[in-house]
Amino acid sequence: MSFRLFGVSFEITVPFCLVLVFTLLTDRTGLMSYMLLAVLLHEGGHLLAMACCDALPKAVRLRAGRVSIEKSGRLLGRKEEAAVAAAGPLVNLLCAGAGLLVYTCWGGDPAALFGAVHMLFALFNLLPVTGLDGGTLCFLLVCSWWGEERARRFTRLLSWLFAAVVLLTGLLLVLRGNPSLLFTGVYLLVLQTLKGGREP
Repeated sequence: MSFRLFGVSFEITVPFCLVLVFTLLTDRTGLMSYMLLAVLLHEGGHLLAMACCDALPKAVRLRAGRVSIEKSGRLLGRKEEAAVAAAGPLVNLLCAGAGLLVYTCWGGDPAALFGAVHMLFALFNLLPVTGLDGGTLCFLLVCSWWGEERARRFTRLLSWLFAAVVLLTGLLLVLRGNPSLLFTGVYLLVLQTLKGGREP
């Protein structure tokens, strides 16, 4: 299914719909639903920042496991690119703060879960790893000091280092019955392999 909104082409694939329906039907704790909401609000933050920079993307594709944004032809300056990269995690941090505020004032497990999911999603995306918002921000920051080539090499090295640390920590935790960090480490390593030598 595809449609246009504000000149942006939105494409919702069948696998995405199947994952969405499966999640809503099987999720009894509400965790997966909150995670899906965190992803959509995160990407909405990026889109809002792009709109503020007058650089709305050509297309947004919702696929199983990820949301891809095809950038417009307009080249963004480094400050604009940093603002777009930071907007997603910022939205999650604001939502985490709202959830914490509601939980503090009125209590309730849903508010606590909402806040915790958004906080974790924001922190994950702020890791200085290529392919994540933190990797883009790290690249742009180092680029202003050392230039593009050195920044690219530094960010790539830092990305592999963080991915390896997360994977090794996950291997230690899996012995205690918690495989989630191991999966995260594997995901980060696969992300670095797919990204190869491309800049963030």
